[in-house]
Amino acid sequence: MRRKDVFADVCNFVIFEGRQIIKPELLEQLDTSEYLALSKSAQSDSENKSPSVSTASERHRDVFKEAVLMADDHSAYLVIGIENQRYLDNTMPVRSMLYDALDYDAQIEQVKQAHKRCKDYRGHSGNEYLSGFYQTDKLKPVITLVIYYGSDEWNVSRSLYDLMNPLEPEIAKLVQDYKINLVQPFTLTEDDLNKFHTSFRLVMKFMKNAGDKKKLDTLIAEEEAFKALPTDAALLLNASAKLNLEIKEEEEVTDMCKGWRDMMIQCREEGREEARTEMAKGWRNMMIQCREEGREEGREEGRKEMSSQACSMLYNFIKRGTLSISDAILSAAEFGISREEFLAGLES
Repeated sequence: MRRKDVFADVCNFVIFEGRQIIKPELLEQLDTSEYLALSKSAQSDSENKSPSVSTASERHRDVFKEAVLMADDHSAYLVIGIENQRYLDNTMPVRSMLYDALDYDAQIEQVKQAHKRCKDYRGHSGNEYLSGFYQTDKLKPVITLVIYYGSDEWNVSRSLYDLMNPLEPEIAKLVQDYKINLVQPFTLTEDDLNKFHTSFRLVMKFMKNAGDKKKLDTLIAEEEAFKALPTDAALLLNASAKLNLEIKEEEEVTDMCKGWRDMMIQCREEGREEARTEMAKGWRNMMIQCREEGREEGREEGRKEMSSQACSMLYNFIKRGTLSISDAILSAAEFGISREEFLAGLES
C-alpha cells in the first residue's frame, strides 16, 4: 500500500468510483506516527492559549499520504490515511475517529507554530492571538480508508452508533455518529473490481474467492496476470489467505500459478498419506480384534467389518478430493475388496 500507484488506485476507487483523479506522482508521503504528547515548549506555550487535544499516548497509521487533486492554481489538498486489516476489529470506528482527530490537531499545531515563527499577529483579534489559529486559516480534509483482506464479510461495527445502545432522538441529535470508509472483497462486484487499475484488483479478486478452492483454481488459471504478480502483492496474499507458498522476496514478480499448483500437489500427496495411515491403523485394530476373539467365525466377521470400514474411509477421501479413484481401488485390494465390488459401493 506504500506504493504510490496502488495507494492512488484505492483512493480513486473509494472516493471517485474509479475515475483517475488522484495522480500517483502528486502524492507525498507523510509521517505515519501521530503523537499526542506535547513537547515541553508546546506545553508552556499553551498556558495562556486554548489547549490541544493532546494527552499522553501515541498512534501509528499504516499508510499516510497527502494528495493533490488538481495541479493548477486552484489545487485542492487532501490528507488520506489507510488502515490495513487482516482481522475483524469491532473498535474500528473509534480508531478511525481518533486518527482523524489527531491529524486535524496536528494541522492546527503546524499553523500555530508557523504564526509563531512569522510573528504575523498584526491585524488579528486578541482571541485569534490566544488561540493561535486565525479565522483565515483552513484545515485540509482528512479521510481514513479501512482495507479488510478477509474473504468473509465485515460483520462488526461500521459506525460509532453501532457500538452504542439505541439512542433516544433527543440524545441522538447531539451525539455525532462516525462511519468508517470500508473496502472489503466480500461485497465487490465484477464491475467494482474492474475499476481498479493496479495489482490491487488481483489481490481483492483473490481474497473474494479465497474461501472456495475450486473458484480459486479457475481464477488463477484464467487470469494471466497471476503468472507475474508483483511480489509485494504475492506476499500479502500469502499472509492473508494463509497459503504457505514459497516466495522469493528478492524477486520483483512471483508466478502465483506455479506456486498454487505446487501447493495443491502437496496437499493431495499429504491427503493420500493421511488415507494410507488411517487405513493401516484400521487394519491393525481389526486384526487385533480378530485375534482376541479367537474363533474362526469371529475372524470372518472381523474381516467383513474391516472391509466395510475400509470402504467407508476410502469413499470419504474420494469425496474430499484427497484420494483419486484409481489409488483408492489399489488400497481397497489390500483388504481383499475387488475393483467391481468397490466401484459398485461407490456408485451406490
